Amino acid sequence: MEQHEIDSASSGDTSPEEEISRLIKEQYLFTDSIYAFLPIGIEIYDANGVLRSINDHALRMYGVADRNTVINIVNLFNSPYVDDALRAKIKAGEEIHLEFEYDFDQINSNAYFPSENKDTIIYNVQIVAIKGKTGGVIGHILLTKDVTSVKEEEFRTEETKKNLEMAMEAANISSWVYDVHKDVFNPLHGDVVATVDMPKEAMLQMLHPQDHAPLEKLFSQLINKEIQYGQITLRFYNEAEKQYRYYESRMRLSSEYLRRLQIVGTQLDVTERFQMAKKTQELIAKRELAMKVSNIVHWDFDVRTQRFESYNDPINNYESSRPLAIDEYIDVIHPEDRKAFYEGIRPMSEGKDNTVNFTCRMQAKRDEAWQYCDIIGVPFEKDEEGNIIRFTGFRQNIPKLQKLNRGLKEKNYKIELSLKTVGMSYWDFDVRTREFRSFNDPVNDYHSEKPITLEEYLAVAHPDDAEDLRAAFDHMLQGTNKGFNFKYRSKTKWDDEW
Repeated sequence: MEQHEIDSASSGDTSPEEEISRLIKEQYLFTDSIYAFLPIGIEIYDANGVLRSINDHALRMYGVADRNTVINIVNLFNSPYVDDALRAKIKAGEEIHLEFEYDFDQINSNAYFPSENKDTIIYNVQIVAIKGKTGGVIGHILLTKDVTSVKEEEFRTEETKKNLEMAMEAANISSWVYDVHKDVFNPLHGDVVATVDMPKEAMLQMLHPQDHAPLEKLFSQLINKEIQYGQITLRFYNEAEKQYRYYESRMRLSSEYLRRLQIVGTQLDVTERFQMAKKTQELIAKRELAMKVSNIVHWDFDVRTQRFESYNDPINNYESSRPLAIDEYIDVIHPEDRKAFYEGIRPMSEGKDNTVNFTCRMQAKRDEAWQYCDIIGVPFEKDEEGNIIRFTGFRQNIPKLQKLNRGLKEKNYKIELSLKTVGMSYWDFDVRTREFRSFNDPVNDYHSEKPITLEEYLAVAHPDDAEDLRAAFDHMLQGTNKGFNFKYRSKTKWDDEW
């Protein structure tokens, strides 16, 4: 930048105050020492709007290399941005302050003045009238600034703030600020526990007693710059609900500005999350207790890894974190049931949408007897393509139930064998459904699970005995608490004669 010197013609006896007064009177100090180097555009126009003087800062802003191309040439009143109303205000000597987009393409196209600039700037201008001794307007001073970068930064800051607030609202996050020197809290955004100018003591009264020390310690670490960021979960008492609510807070120490030391933090209500976690833990504890009492094993099967995750399972020594391969299950299954086991789990290993339900014998520990186990599983999870990737289910030892079922089957077999040996049928009659359940009976083709209606019995009865049979049926339908005994003839497809 060109350097300018002030050449004073006064004698050495002149005081500094007198020298300053003389320079101001001659306007030498203003034009050469200040006017030329102020970080602001300064333009001086006469009363007719003709540009008489302009400093270097303004020339650079306008993209003008040679001041001779604008001095005594450019007329303020011919500017494309000066309309009739604004021109009248300027001539009247009103003080004017404007901010607008200054388009250099428009300046060049209107031949207002030749500019090397092509872009648009955000233009800030203040117009001040110069008045003579009589009070009339003899000229105008324009104080101009290119505030594009400032406005862009303000815009970005505002946009960032809006985006941040939108994200915080979407996540139900609020924010607060704590003034270290004033010892007060204030809300910043959203619904927070802190109120305006809330003393820390008032805040601590709402805070759970066990959370006082952790919060004070975290504040101390931030203030002493031992840590940059802090995170803590605090419990504040809610008077309306008569209970403590949980809030997760992240905080940092803000930069000092004018000796202001602040801690800025966020607040997220996580009460439901804590309550749900507590309920989940209780449910898990209850489930584990129920499984132990009922001797039930809960398992998950991963189709991709072909491994089981078992809970309350002696096969993995009750270590749920240790997955089990299929071969490890095979080792504890009775040799006669291994083929059935492979067939039973095939839908799982192949990822088919089928329910698994089968029974096999297992020996979880070598010194134990073989025990019958029911294994039941269903598809539980699918991947993005709809393929089943996880099954879940239960395994339960059923030795007592299995023995009971086997005993009943043996008794039923013996009874059916006895009935067949003597050629006798055994039946039950359900008054409500009007149907018989009959065992070893040719009327239902010896299928005991197939019910027999009254009409089906009458259809195979001898015509001469049909009335006696109807009378017996009526006796049962009326619910008469009395036995009966009679004989009749019948003939089915299994009989050659009555």
